[in-house]
Amino acid sequence: MPTFSVSAAISIGVPLFIVAMASQNVPGIAVLRANSYTTPSAPLILSTGIASLLLAPFGSHGVNLAAITAAVSSGAACSI
Repeated sequence: MPTFSVSAAISIGVPLFIVAMASQNVPGIAVLRANSYTTPSAPLILSTGIASLLLAPFGSHGVNLAAITAAVSSGAACSI
């Protein structure tokens, strides 16, 4: 039977947080800023973190500022 462990949650959660920040959130903010959107990054990171925390018990994937989504939203993606 699986049991909850704080040390296991930290040892899994911290690396996943670092990966999400480095691979999705930072490039997503960079794309938005490159397209003259000057929104502060702290509320964006906080809101996606809270959404991930609340939805995780229901099997949701992590919510983040995906770079490709930011590019599409800002009109930076080219169309074929």
